Amino acid sequence: MTADVPNAFVQCKVNQINGERIMMKIRGALVDILVDLDPKLYTDHVVYYGKSKILYALMLKGLYEMPIASLQYYRRFVKDIRKIGFVLNPYDPCTANRIVNGLQHTIVWHVDDIKSSHQNKEGNELMAKTELEK
Repeated sequence: MTADVPNAFVQCKVNQINGERIMMKIRGALVDILVDLDPKLYTDHVVYYGKSKILYALMLKGLYEMPIASLQYYRRFVKDIRKIGFVLNPYDPCTANRIVNGLQHTIVWHVDDIKSSHQNKEGNELMAKTELEK
């Protein structure tokens, strides 16, 4: 079975690192769109560098391709799978195993894509119905 964890990165809070906040720099047409959507919220926060409009936003949740978001997601995912009995492979940090109905259940993953392998389809179905929906 293969699966994609929906909204994996937005589920993770972006924590401060050594007291530093993570900021996103928004520029170009997106600044105009945000100001048009909510002028009261955004207009006073637009700054200009030359003719360019810039808006800085404090990141509270992760976005895809943010290195810190990937790390936060990985840590949360590992914590969650350990809670349901998986043990990380000591040679590959993206492989984990557990025993389901007396047989080995293995998962491997890359970012938010998961492959689940179990001899009986019930092992994979259990993973799909319960654990991945959390």
